[in-house]
Amino acid sequence: MKKLFIFALVFALVAPFIQVGQAEEALTPSIEVTYPNGGEEWQAGETYEITWNQENVDSVYLDLVSSGGIVTVIDNITIDSAETQGSYSYTVPTTLNLDGEYKVKLTGYLIGVGSSIDESDDYFTILPATYDLIIENFAVSQFVGFGLPTEGPPLFSGMTLSFDVDIDNIGAEQSSSFFHGVKLKVEVADHVCEAQLSTEFPPGLISCMDRFSLDAGIYAATSTIDFDNQYEESNEDNNTATTTFTIVDADDEEEDEDDDDEAMEKVLVCHVTGNGSSHTLSIAEAALAAHLAHGDTEGACESVATSTPQIKVNRGLVNRLKGKILLQVEDHGEAWYVRPDNGKRMYMKDGAAAYGMMRNLSLGITNADLLQIPVGFENRFECADSDDDGLCDKLEEGLGTDPNDDDSDDDGFKDGEEVKSDHSPLGKNKLQYNNSLINRLRGQILLQVEGRGEAWYLNPDDGKRYYMPDGPAAYQIMRFLSLGITNEDLSGIPE
Repeated sequence: MKKLFIFALVFALVAPFIQVGQAEEALTPSIEVTYPNGGEEWQAGETYEITWNQENVDSVYLDLVSSGGIVTVIDNITIDSAETQGSYSYTVPTTLNLDGEYKVKLTGYLIGVGSSIDESDDYFTILPATYDLIIENFAVSQFVGFGLPTEGPPLFSGMTLSFDVDIDNIGAEQSSSFFHGVKLKVEVADHVCEAQLSTEFPPGLISCMDRFSLDAGIYAATSTIDFDNQYEESNEDNNTATTTFTIVDADDEEEDEDDDDEAMEKVLVCHVTGNGSSHTLSIAEAALAAHLAHGDTEGACESVATSTPQIKVNRGLVNRLKGKILLQVEDHGEAWYVRPDNGKRMYMKDGAAAYGMMRNLSLGITNADLLQIPVGFENRFECADSDDDGLCDKLEEGLGTDPNDDDSDDDGFKDGEEVKSDHSPLGKNKLQYNNSLINRLRGQILLQVEGRGEAWYLNPDDGKRYYMPDGPAAYQIMRFLSLGITNEDLSGIPE
């Protein structure tokens, strides 16, 4: 009886721990990829269903892993831990140049317990998207100020020309972002102009402006897209278009009488030349609008003594350039910052001066609001990356990650991969951005009032924030995020 009593007592003491151990074992997360599992063929641009079996999993990280070990983040999702099967519809992007053999890697998490990792049993193949680029429209316009092209005709001698090309892809369906990076070359007379499509412009529109002008005459211009064969196309023979246009002599615009022998109406304008001098012209009334857009004034010039044109504020130009950094391309590369509040330009002598000036013009921001603005990356920035995670050491200081640990939150993903895929490098959540806040703060210098006073420049072009810890960083921002501007256009922005 005594032995039975002791056994009952011992069982009573250990039974709860046995039950707890069994409960913890039952909560162990498990995940298994069921599709794709090896041997399949995917086509870039198409949508496929990734499927898996799961137990005790409430969130899943999905990745593509190439045969060379390169990881491409797909997404991370929250799911019901009671479900035993999961799926994710994945459209293979056409902008990542995915081509070759891959596996799908899944990481299943159960918050507070642990994780489980599985990947495809063997590699499957991703075939590149089918491209066939064509030129839908090729036009020539007159450029009278930065970002303000005036359509012709008439096109005048001595004026800068803009060559505008609309492109499309008649191969596989592509998102508009596909066009980003496509290059254009325009050849006319002995001039060659090259440009690259920017997301600043409508999808598929490339404008080439190399600031050359032509004498009066008739010209044929040839445009070629993807001339460097960046994209492999099903048809490489339809990437060229030609247009013919006429240049009118700006200093000799005597018009012939029309078929009814009725002379065209003439008006006088004070014409401003490229070197700043001016003289009176008699022009056709139909050409008045183009001359005024160029900077001429209606009526005769007052006198030879007033040949230098009066500097006028170009309000349209100022509004377009607020918050941007400008570099004088016709002088020694002097840098200017156009204040987003009043549109006045401020001279930035060097990186140190730029850093001090921009911090003085900064706007305070909370950490919560700052997290709603994406982080910008510029591959040309020179910086140290001690842990080789794709983030500069100084940027990691601004983000609060460890510059000596490539995976600050130990979730299996490098800090740089997480930030560039809009995931937090300090947790498992996906970052959510506030477009209304971004648009309101474009071009501003933001100062973290809840941190150590870290400064960020919100680039108005891409809506991303760039860390500015010191003078050298400010210099690189001046150098690589600036916009070229001519002396004439700069003069239209008040100091």
